[in-house]
Amino acid sequence: MRFFFFLHDPETGITYQGPSTRSLEIRRGETGYAEFAGKVMNILHADHHEGHGYRWTPPSIWRFDEDGFVDQDYALDTMRAEIDKAFSSNPYHPAKSADWKLAMRRADAGKDFLDWTKNPEVRERLEDFVLEGKRHPKLLSTRRLTMLKRT
Repeated sequence: MRFFFFLHDPETGITYQGPSTRSLEIRRGETGYAEFAGKVMNILHADHHEGHGYRWTPPSIWRFDEDGFVDQDYALDTMRAEIDKAFSSNPYHPAKSADWKLAMRRADAGKDFLDWTKNPEVRERLEDFVLEGKRHPKLLSTRRLTMLKRT
């Protein structure tokens, strides 16, 4: 089994392939990238099973702070919003508590996620890479970026 980790920049349309072994470090804010400072990125993971195809995990959103590390408050709000949205067909219903509504609005849940149906070009680019190893010009490696470590 092979694991893939992608960070997609919706502003530029560029997708970065990151090391899947480092994705948790990035999520926890221990490792960052100078080039991502101030950006909101779509995060995607894929598991490729030889002979059995692949599986995508649901996309997420990470906001990077001005130093290039994942904003931990934003990531937590996004996670809470994703959980709440998964268990509710209407997250803005008046019966929902105000803090959840604020978290939903702050995290922009459901708005910034990479929607495969609206962006088939990105999906095709990533599927070609996962299944056949073809690298599209807009699919770059994070090795070219300036990696940062928290001290």
